[in-house]
Amino acid sequence: MTYPTTDNCCTRMGWVEYVASYAGGELHISVAPDADLDGIVWAYCHDEGEMVRLSGWLFTFEECYQIAAEVAAEHSTNAFTGESA
Repeated sequence: MTYPTTDNCCTRMGWVEYVASYAGGELHISVAPDADLDGIVWAYCHDEGEMVRLSGWLFTFEECYQIAAEVAAEHSTNAFTGESA
């Protein structure tokens, strides 16, 4: 398997972007679309710009598109009335 070396490589390869939370903080990562997040998984760390090996059972994974949708919903306003959507 070929691993990504940049953020753009992850996108081109169809890797899924997550925020992986653990007791000490969180990581911004991408993993292969068929990755088993409950096992040992190789991930591209967007914070460090390198591949990392994670023990998936130690993390809580949230897809980045879900986070973006939640933030947009919190901050969206009606363009005509100025009221929150």
